[in-house]
Amino acid sequence: MSPSSRQPLQVSPQASAAINNGRRALDGGRFEDAVRAFRKAVALAPLQSPVHYALGMACIKVGKPAEAIVPMQCARDLAPDNFEFQLGLADAYFLAQQSAHALPEYLRAGALRPNVAGPWSNAGALFREAGRPELALDALHRALTVDPTHASALCNCALAFHDLGEFGAARDSVDLALQSRPDYPEAQWNRAIIDLLHGDFERGWAGHEFRTVQLAKMGAVRRYPEPRWDGSRFDGKRLLLWPEQGLGDQLQFARFIPRVKALGGTVVLVCTASLVPLLRANCPQADEVIALGDAFEPVDFQLPIMSVPYVLKLAASLDAQRVPYIRAHGNASVQLNEILPEKSGCLHRNLRVGLAWAGQPKHQNDRHRSLKLETLRPLLNTPGVDWYSLQKGDGAEAQLAPFNELSLAEGQPAITALGPLFTTFDDTALAIARLDVVVTVDTSVGHLAGAMGVPVWMLIPFVPDWRWQVNRADSPWYPSARLFRQPNAGDWSSVMARVITALGDYCIQTTGSTNTTRFSVAEPVRVPLVEVASVRDAFQET
Repeated sequence: MSPSSRQPLQVSPQASAAINNGRRALDGGRFEDAVRAFRKAVALAPLQSPVHYALGMACIKVGKPAEAIVPMQCARDLAPDNFEFQLGLADAYFLAQQSAHALPEYLRAGALRPNVAGPWSNAGALFREAGRPELALDALHRALTVDPTHASALCNCALAFHDLGEFGAARDSVDLALQSRPDYPEAQWNRAIIDLLHGDFERGWAGHEFRTVQLAKMGAVRRYPEPRWDGSRFDGKRLLLWPEQGLGDQLQFARFIPRVKALGGTVVLVCTASLVPLLRANCPQADEVIALGDAFEPVDFQLPIMSVPYVLKLAASLDAQRVPYIRAHGNASVQLNEILPEKSGCLHRNLRVGLAWAGQPKHQNDRHRSLKLETLRPLLNTPGVDWYSLQKGDGAEAQLAPFNELSLAEGQPAITALGPLFTTFDDTALAIARLDVVVTVDTSVGHLAGAMGVPVWMLIPFVPDWRWQVNRADSPWYPSARLFRQPNAGDWSSVMARVITALGDYCIQTTGSTNTTRFSVAEPVRVPLVEVASVRDAFQET
């Protein structure tokens, strides 16, 4: 402890008693009592930095990191050279998911104690979260200079290299992390992401099982008390398959339900409510399809649906031959029939193209995968195309009216909004079945179109999600998919140019149109800056 922080505890007997009560409560795991005692001590001895620090620690222990920030700030300000107090403030900001404030505090902690690796490793992770992988690597290099075997720093290096598309360096870094700490679950998962990205499914599915550790940290894991199914026959038993992540994952992995059913008893499928009618109609091997949160009869086993390829040892058997395994069913609404009639046999009609430009904003990688609608504007200059929005969600849908107003003013066609007609994915499927092609970012609309066998053009960021792999324009999951990848991070303009060319060719092939005028992108599409996300994604560890 530095001289400035060695403050004599010249406090009143009442303050001393409160401090002792707080210490005993902390030692006994009675954190609420500790908070109350240290709050009293702070009021009685406001100039004692250790008391403020103890209050901050008690707030963190009780699960209220946001309430720890003020006392940690007071402790640090009273003793600005104290490393522990500085690190405590950084941790409080981080645990309160205030990453933008945590980053400079970790850097200050590193400056106070340059020979400690942890603050530099955490700063590197937060630089990476802010979209600055180069600065992340600088900070992580300082951590590894101090401790070349620091597992978290090595794992964070893997993340930063991954963001830069340097997958070989990412693999090397995560392997070093595992050499240093073989039981490191985040590193196991990160290695699995690299394996799956490069098509090593046998190893990838095994490592992918470690995802539950990071998901649990983010509060995203559901828990069921029944034993986990091991992939063996379950004749006469009931098995629960449940979703752990997004809508797209549920659609993608529904293809494996026939394999599960072939092993015996009753399959109870839990899914997001908006998917229930669609999956009930298309997955007859699921004996029961239950909305997430609804009650169901007791089951004997349970398994997250994304673990099916692992427990069944499927390796690279992705069952693409089952596509289409989702089909539109039921009757379209009057409004959909009016706006988007069923396709006729007319050759010389316009091409029907559906658009989806944004996914779920809470998705951990949304800032990289989603677009602003304005980014798609160059596509509207393609002749012979009618445009339809498949977008659902208030934020994204709100962009459409002003966008169309500007389009009409500039002589471009408007995009017809279909989203307001969608109540469940049944409605979305009925609309997709009437389109010629779907152009979408990496979201559930793309998975639905792919599962239906409808031509789907996926707009893939420079660093793709693992399921789209690298260096390929097709998908082993969906035969009807075509992938348009960013050549560099943030470069959507060249992607739009390639889509425009492809649309012109597709018009000729599909509709027989001879209007083949080509339009180029006059200026780069400017992708707006995105705020720093506060939720860390799969490839992160601090």
